[in-house]
Amino acid sequence: DLLVAQLAISKCAAVYVPLDVNAPTDRQAFMIEDSGARWVLTTSGTEVSGHR
Repeated sequence: DLLVAQLAISKCAAVYVPLDVNAPTDRQAFMIEDSGARWVLTTSGTEVSGHR
C-alpha cells in the first residue's frame, strides 16, 4: 500500500508527511495544519481526527 501511495504522491507533485496515529490528537492536528496538508491518505479503518 505504501508503494502505491508514494507513487500517487509523486505523480501529483505532493509530499509525504508521516503521521503517527498513536500520537495525541492535538499533535496530529498540529502536524496536518503546520504542513498545509489538503489531503490525508490512510489505510482503511484508520481515522485521523478532524479529517475523513
